[in-house]
This record gives sequence, C-alpha cells and structure tokens, in this order.
Amino acid sequence: MLFCPSKHQQPQDDQKLLLKYITQHLGFSGNKPVAALLIYQYLLHSRSFEVTKTGVFDSILQAINSATEAQYDTRSLAYWLSNLSTLSVLLQRSFRTARTATSVPYRRKMSYDRIYQANQASGLAYLSGQLLDEPGASHQIDAKYPALLFKQQLVDLIEKVYGLISDKLKKELNPLLELCIQDPRTSQAKASVTSAGLGQHNQLTHWLGIVKILNSYLYLLIANHVPTILVHKLLTQIFSMVNVQLFNRLLLRRECCSFSNGEHIRAGLAQLKHWCNDVAQEVAHYLLLWLWRLFSDVS
Repeated sequence: MLFCPSKHQQPQDDQKLLLKYITQHLGFSGNKPVAALLIYQYLLHSRSFEVTKTGVFDSILQAINSATEAQYDTRSLAYWLSNLSTLSVLLQRSFRTARTATSVPYRRKMSYDRIYQANQASGLAYLSGQLLDEPGASHQIDAKYPALLFKQQLVDLIEKVYGLISDKLKKELNPLLELCIQDPRTSQAKASVTSAGLGQHNQLTHWLGIVKILNSYLYLLIANHVPTILVHKLLTQIFSMVNVQLFNRLLLRRECCSFSNGEHIRAGLAQLKHWCNDVAQEVAHYLLLWLWRLFSDVS
C-alpha cells in the first residue's frame, strides 16, 4: 500500500515519513518503482504541485541526492535511474503543458531530448505527450513554479545518474579495449612461447570480457526496470566509444596497424555482433513490458 498524507498527522510529520521511506530500497511493485509512485502520490494528495511556496521539493531532491552519493554502486544507481525516470514521466503526463513555456525562467536547454535524443516514434517525450492527450489521463494539474522547477531538476538528476552509470561502464571497458590491440613485436614474442592458435584465443578472451561486462550492465538495468530508451542510448554510446577508441589507437600506434591486429579486431567485433543478436529478442520483450507499464494506470 502506498503512503499518503494522513488527515490525523501534521504535514511535517507526513513529510518526515516520506523522506524516511524513500531513502530505503523499496524495490518494485510488479515492475513499477515504488519510491517514484510513493513520492508522486504524496505530492498529489498533499496538493504540493499547486502551491506557490513549499520546501518539500528541495527536501525530496536532497534525500535522493544523498542516497545516490552514499550508494555509488551500479545497482543502486540503476534503481534510482528507474525511479527518477518514472517520476519524471508521471509529472510530464500530469502537468498542463500550456503553462510550462512561461512559468519557469530559461536557464539552459531543458528538454527531454537532452537525455533521450530519440525520434518521435520512440522517444520518452513523445510517449509522455501521448499520455497527456489520452482521454483517460488523470490528475491534470495547473502546476505552480516550485513544481515546474522540480520537474526540471529531475531531468538534471536523471542526467547525473545516467552519466555516473555511463562513466563506470566506460572505466570497466577501457582496460580491456587497450588489450584488444597488441604491438606485433609483443605478439611475436608471445608466439615463440605459445602456439598461434592459443595466442589468438587469449586475445579473444579480452573481447569475451567486454561482452561479459556489457551483459552484466544490460541485465542490471533490465532488472531495475530502467526505461528501454535509456538502455538503448547507453549501449549506442558505448558502441560508439568502442569504435572511436579502437580507431584512435590504431591511428596513434602505427606499429599496430597490421593484418594480424585487423583479424583480431574483426573476430572481436564478431563476438559483439553475436551478443547483440542474442540479446535483441529479450530487449524487444523488455520494451513491450516497459511500454505496458508506462501506459498502465498508476493512480
């Protein structure tokens, strides 16, 4: 059962209970992040979206910031990315859009395209807009300035947490990418000790390590019900990084521009392609589940 403000308690007591609950790992109800629903229901029932002055939004943001900084592991970051994204969509579908252009002073480009950068057929902004247009969409709110500012700050938080996950993934991959390209002189020295086939197998092991890391992150994001648009964006950025890193290393180290390195890279990229084919069906299934969650009734 979701926590809602009680008529028998003071507003400050309700707020303290909310902040106490959301700093814990509340998990998911089905595939919906409980903390996001809890925050949304509290703000909705307390009518915090409609007041011109309140400190509740700052308190919530401070609690979430503290939680993400204290629990820096990837699992916790994925958990909060899921909650923040869901809460952001709930606000997007609930606030009347006519006021958003004039109610909040311009600071810098604040749009969902900053994060999702997807076409209208699949972008989160598009999906949220469709929810607003649906006849069944509930709780249409004329949000005041604090609530509109809170929605913008959620976008900043999503970017921050997404960036932390992306940076952690890149840091894990970079050492393996370095090993995927070898100086021919080093390779020849190793070849005198081991057979050519075994040497190729050892180098392929680095690529298999990359696949293992990607697999770990992918299923961690899926397990925490992170929006598929963010998962797709992360993988796209990582593959672009791999492409740039390999190309730059070959350009900067001419001695590595050899036929044997080309063959090793080709074999490694084939492993990545094979992994993409393996997970494509599961990611597609996850996308359908996520769309169902997004369009389901959360009230």
